[in-house]
Amino acid sequence: MNKKILGFILFFVMMSMSMMAQDLDKGKKVFKDNCAACHAGNMKDKLVGPGLGGSEERWADFPKEDLYKWIRNSMGLVETGHKRAVEVFEEYSKIQMTPFPNLTDEEITDMLAYVDAVYKGTYKKKEANAGGVAIPAGFAEGKKLFKDNCAACHAGNMKDKLIGPGLGGTEERWADFPKEDLYSWVRNSTALVESGHKRANAVFEEFGKVQMTPFPNLKDEEIKNIFIYAEGVLAGVGAKKEETKEVATTAVAPKRNYTWVYAVLFALLGLLGAFLWQRGSKLEYEAAIARGETPVGGEPKSFLGTLLSGPVRSFILFALTVGLTFFAADRAIGLGRQNGYQPDQPIKFSHKTHAGDNKIDCQFCHDGARRSKHSNVPEGSTCIKCHAGIKKGSTYGTAELTKIYAALGWDPSTGKYIPNYNNLSQDEVKGIFTKWIKSANSDAKDLDALVDSQWNGIKSSLTNPMKPNVQGPVEWIRVHALPDHVYFNHSQHVKVGGLECQTCHGKVEEMDVLRQSSPLSMGWCINCHRETPVDFKDNPYYQEQFPWHKKQMEDGTIDKVTVGDLGGLECQKCHY
Repeated sequence: MNKKILGFILFFVMMSMSMMAQDLDKGKKVFKDNCAACHAGNMKDKLVGPGLGGSEERWADFPKEDLYKWIRNSMGLVETGHKRAVEVFEEYSKIQMTPFPNLTDEEITDMLAYVDAVYKGTYKKKEANAGGVAIPAGFAEGKKLFKDNCAACHAGNMKDKLIGPGLGGTEERWADFPKEDLYSWVRNSTALVESGHKRANAVFEEFGKVQMTPFPNLKDEEIKNIFIYAEGVLAGVGAKKEETKEVATTAVAPKRNYTWVYAVLFALLGLLGAFLWQRGSKLEYEAAIARGETPVGGEPKSFLGTLLSGPVRSFILFALTVGLTFFAADRAIGLGRQNGYQPDQPIKFSHKTHAGDNKIDCQFCHDGARRSKHSNVPEGSTCIKCHAGIKKGSTYGTAELTKIYAALGWDPSTGKYIPNYNNLSQDEVKGIFTKWIKSANSDAKDLDALVDSQWNGIKSSLTNPMKPNVQGPVEWIRVHALPDHVYFNHSQHVKVGGLECQTCHGKVEEMDVLRQSSPLSMGWCINCHRETPVDFKDNPYYQEQFPWHKKQMEDGTIDKVTVGDLGGLECQKCHY
């Protein structure tokens, strides 16, 4: 009996030590180095071989040593007639599994522990940002939720005040109240204010009694992740390292155009050639006379006569034809391109103020970029999300914002949309908004002139011969346009490729007036496809293609896989 108990204790201790010895990070490396080419990284899907998740359970009817033998030499186990080995061999079309005879028991144990953790969702990556601060669970989810719901009214650095407070430290400021109260505030702040809640009313008063947008559909876990993201940003999580570069203090001289210099040199060389030709002919003629011969063709022409002769005229005509053809072809390539195009818009919207100074994410307004082929022009209601509270612009005061209010029918005096707005007369519309302009600028010196100027600006921006009324959408001038025969999908580049908007549109966060920064030409697109590496990490769109290139990258045959390598240079991709 004592021997059995002792044996049981020894077995238990050995099992405990084995479990404690499992190193998931080492197991991950073993998997990546040996198994990842044939087995899916999510441990579920079939690839060349089965998803490895649940392997130990499927081999539970056999000693663990058999599974280890299978990994080291599958064919050796199949040839012994082992039931489970033969089943797997038959199921996967008798494809021989690569043997790994040098893997130790410890390495296989670690690898299987890693597989099990990934399969069950208990494996958490140990990531660190540039500052070495660990990225907390929920940070990535919170970032997406913040961008989709909060970024319009709360500063991205989680410190500065925008329409609402910086979200960093929110939970600390609400620490005297149950967490449910904070979550209720996020879902419906007005209801909490009306209940007389002390903290809710304090925030409401502090921020000018501007009603916070309600988010009734956010779950507790989602709200929690938003605050995890806010606290993480405040603590420096995800901060990018910025390289310090020396900036040359010497001014760079502007490039000069030397075309006229080349033209003059070409003309001088032409004249020199004609002179040498005429002089050579003259010398040959004189030499022939001296020998007593009759020169063929008679006496040579003068220098001027040579310049006007048929061969020279033919050469000049040929050169002009070649030059003009080249000039026409070169200019034709640029037809329809408008690199640098920067039209004045009906409303002076500054990307620098919104995307630069206030750090509003591009996709908060242009949310169609990640969802569909087209990137949308933001609706006026998107503007109201912020400008229901911010009623004076930092540069133009009420002049430009009132254009948005007038187009939509939003009354900034009452904070509500105007009933039956589209059926109002122009005099009624004028009365509403001139009253607002006057009240908002009551301290102006020449108030009547300011009101008339701003109303005339509204009329000139929002009306035209085809649209006589102020009411209706703002007719923005399109800046970026591709030919109809070109297929371009925004979501494919933004969502799948993970490209930043600035890749194609330039540094819009520095532009007061938007301009086309890139040529958007065929050559420009093709060069991008040739040079841009595909990021396979955590990218489900390309995971199935990764195994085919993994071996080449490990062997050093290639150092990257570009979009072009995956078919991005095929004509049909863009011209279907």
